[in-house]
Amino acid sequence: KKGANMDTINVNAGADSAVAEDKAQSLYMEKKEDVGFGKLAVEKGFVTEDDFLKAMSIREDRISNETPTRLSEVLLDMNLISGEAGHA
Repeated sequence: KKGANMDTINVNAGADSAVAEDKAQSLYMEKKEDVGFGKLAVEKGFVTEDDFLKAMSIREDRISNETPTRLSEVLLDMNLISGEAGHA
């Protein structure tokens, strides 16, 4: 009976690990996309480099608090871009 419980625990741990890996991959891709968006926004003159770095810091803080946030949302909250620019 104990062996069956350990097998269940091992299967659940493997599933949890796969979910965590998927979440990490998703966050990595979102960050990569946000960095690209931010660099373009700086290049086009929509925001300064300092604004971009501050917005990325705020984004990371929100993610640390389990509040998924895209860079465009932070820039909108900071009133640095308009809604149209944030959805480009």
